[in-house]
Amino acid sequence: GGNLILKAGGELGQTEPALAGVAAVCPNINPTVCASALEGPRNFIYHRHFLTRLKARLRRKAALLPGKWDLSQLDRIATISEFDDRYTAHDGGYRDGADYYDRAGARHVLDTIAVPTLIITAQDDPFIPYSMFTVPKIQRHPLIRVVAPRYGGHCGFFHQGRNGEDPYWAENRIVDFLLGRL
Repeated sequence: GGNLILKAGGELGQTEPALAGVAAVCPNINPTVCASALEGPRNFIYHRHFLTRLKARLRRKAALLPGKWDLSQLDRIATISEFDDRYTAHDGGYRDGADYYDRAGARHVLDTIAVPTLIITAQDDPFIPYSMFTVPKIQRHPLIRVVAPRYGGHCGFFHQGRNGEDPYWAENRIVDFLLGRL
């Protein structure tokens, strides 16, 4: 979701007057890097969970659209990269998984974003490496603001709400940001 909205914001540039701002949480702006991190041993549980959900979703879609996908090799797919190479890329009109990962990433268009943009990410996100957000293209962009707490994992900016902590920290940062654009 976050990558998609950032990519749209970059591709639209100044052509969409109704677009007042863009906000993204833990966006996958470089799918090649993120897939590699997700498939690493440290993220085994996340990877297995996401891959299982992708396969289940494809099976549900295939039941609704018989014959659209060849599922004969689905159970042999062991990584999200393989899944994306076999199914996601082709459904999206990409040549293969590498082409999909390269062209779908917002990193190519971030420098053309023409509206105020908020990116919230955690420095300890296990599969959206913080280093992607420290590059000059992002850090020096006058309209992009990166908020990156040291901790938060992947979209895990939750608090118990004790001691005055904001239990909806990320959500409230987005609301404040967007209200400032109206």
